[in-house]
Amino acid sequence: MDEKIAKVVFNIPVNKEFDYLCTQENIDKGKRVEVEFNRRKMLGIVTSISSKTSITNLKSISNICDTYPSLSEEKLEFAKKLAKKYILTWGEVIFMMLPNYLKRIKFVDLPPLLSSYIGKDKSKVFVKLNSFYKRYQFYKKQIQEILENNSVILCLPLIDYLKEVSYCIEEDFPGKVVLVHSSNSSRENFLSWLEIRKGRRLILGTPMSLFYYPEDLGLIILEEENSPYYSQQKKPYFNILDIVVMLSEFKNIKVILSGNYPTLFTYRMYKEDKIILVDGYREDKRIEILDFKNFYYKRKNLFTPFVIELMRKKLEEGKNILILWSRKNYSLFLRCNQCGYVIKCRRCSSYLKLSLEKKLCVCSWCGYYENIVDKCKICNSGYMVPVGVGIERLESIVRKIFPEFLVSRGEVINPPGIILGNYNFFNFFVERKLDIDACFILDIDNMLSLVDYETTFNAFIYLKKIACYVKDIYVFTHNPSHYIFESINDSWEKFYEKELSLRRQFNFPPYGIMVKVILKGKDKNKLLKRLESLYNRLKEFNLEIFGPVEEFPFKVRDNYGGALVIKGKNRKMISDICGQVIQKYKSSAYRITVIVR
Repeated sequence: MDEKIAKVVFNIPVNKEFDYLCTQENIDKGKRVEVEFNRRKMLGIVTSISSKTSITNLKSISNICDTYPSLSEEKLEFAKKLAKKYILTWGEVIFMMLPNYLKRIKFVDLPPLLSSYIGKDKSKVFVKLNSFYKRYQFYKKQIQEILENNSVILCLPLIDYLKEVSYCIEEDFPGKVVLVHSSNSSRENFLSWLEIRKGRRLILGTPMSLFYYPEDLGLIILEEENSPYYSQQKKPYFNILDIVVMLSEFKNIKVILSGNYPTLFTYRMYKEDKIILVDGYREDKRIEILDFKNFYYKRKNLFTPFVIELMRKKLEEGKNILILWSRKNYSLFLRCNQCGYVIKCRRCSSYLKLSLEKKLCVCSWCGYYENIVDKCKICNSGYMVPVGVGIERLESIVRKIFPEFLVSRGEVINPPGIILGNYNFFNFFVERKLDIDACFILDIDNMLSLVDYETTFNAFIYLKKIACYVKDIYVFTHNPSHYIFESINDSWEKFYEKELSLRRQFNFPPYGIMVKVILKGKDKNKLLKRLESLYNRLKEFNLEIFGPVEEFPFKVRDNYGGALVIKGKNRKMISDICGQVIQKYKSSAYRITVIVR
């Protein structure tokens, strides 16, 4: 009798399958197994079965943890495609497709898998309407038709957004809706995962729901496809729009993208006739661009008499106004007025910010805090003075100017009143019927100063999104000649054409590929030497590389960070080279992360 050799992968940053001897008869691809790995028990996933191996003295599989496979062969294949695209290991992506409940070594009696469905309609549509409920009415009938035989995924960017719209969807599709999001418990998400395996379900979830997709999936809907929350900000760094397009083409099924405005990637597909645009939103709002130079009569004053009177007029008409300000806490840092000493975080290379609400000096990066001190601990003669304006300080300024009106920070209030919010405020509450007549954006320059080629496009989308829900928008800037303001009140397509032209000129996505390789470690000098070595190795392939550069902040939680940025046109070639080189530089002393755009 021939021996069975199981190829097993683990949730580790090593791109390799490991051979194990299997004496049980019920072994199969996609099943979870308990094995000994590196002298300890580990949970692995079987990716294939073979009768040959080059390894002697093989260890045996200790236990098979599933009655039926946790993952189908189709999902294993799709995981391999994702791993190659995003320069991750196959095992890391495979384990993302499992709920946390199944990432532990325990036997689970699973139901059989559904048969894989390969569709015949791979069309792509972008629905441009200014409200979720209008967009939902557009594709509700299509959801009903697909659910007769297959499943549907409706993906939303935020949990609050999902909960806000789930009630009307559950009323329209009783018994069919399955909610998947990270605020559910491990047990709840596992039960949702089991429900999805039954098929013919409407999966309403955040981006994690795409990794739980069922084999009978027939339609994917990506709501608010231009949301910044679809670009994962922690490892692994996926772009959800990429995954949606990849999955729809992999399964040959229809995809519907929707939102107020498309991403540049989607707009380029539209220009190349690869996607149908349904434009039902007519732009009729004007965004007022005001030059700070014309309104600053004192440097310390955020509000000039003109702005104050404009706000007062709106308030006296019984309206709410919204002031957007991106900086948190009370001040940006504390500085000695005698010697200039600034309080820094002990674990990071960043300044501590003053928070009067918490009555502490806090670090925005690691959560470290210190008690507020009056005198400088260096010269012992100067007083610590708050520098910069955070939203707490802005609130105190506004209360002094408008003592007769209610002022709220981050909460909706009954008019008339003033609501203070950061840029995330609007992303969380866009679908609620906010009674806001005017919005004042005071620090758009801070948003535009970020070192990222996506900065201007994200600012444009944000301003246009606000215009969908607020009657009057006033934007104050020190740079009114910036190209974003030249076309902000023209056709949205004019700005997109300008942005695409610049991206094409500099070979930025969607025309090229950008790969950022981040290396982190506790020894600064060794880290920089290792980055230099990685740079030299990659340079051998004649790639366009920038760096090494220090991450911002350079030190976080006692770990230093440096990066290399690689730019090019051939996505496959760069991904293959980076994957090949980076695997050799992985070590326990350094954490390496790759962001692919």
